Amino acid sequence: LADGNEDTTTRGRQISDEYGRAVHRATGSIDLLVGVGGRAVGCGSLQVISGVALLGGAATRPGHRRRGVQGALLRHRLGLAATLGCSLVVSTALPPGASARNLQRHGLPFVDTQLLVTADDRVA
Repeated sequence: LADGNEDTTTRGRQISDEYGRAVHRATGSIDLLVGVGGRAVGCGSLQVISGVALLGGAATRPGHRRRGVQGALLRHRLGLAATLGCSLVVSTALPPGASARNLQRHGLPFVDTQLLVTADDRVA
C-alpha cells in the first residue's frame, strides 16, 4: 500500500502500515493482492457491514500501473460484494485522480464531497 502510494517518508509509511493493520483486523474485511512473478504489485480491500460494501486500501506499485491491476481488483471486489448480498457499494477517491476515474468507469458515480483535514492543516 505504501509503495503504491509512493510515500517514502518514515511517517507516511507508518501511517500506511497502521491503516493496513486496522483494515485487516476490521470485522468483515477481505484483503486482496495481485501478484506478478511472485511479487505483490497491487492491493485492495473490501469490508462488508450490514449489506454495505466499502472499497478501500487500493494501490498499485508504480512500475505496474496502467496495466489493469486496479480494474481487475475493482471488478473482483464488486463481484464479491454482490455475492455477499451487498445492496450498496461505497468508496472514496480524490477527484480528478486516476482512482476516481477508475471508480466511475466501473459504475460508481461521484455523489458527494468530503472535507479532509490533516494535522498539518491546524492553525497554531
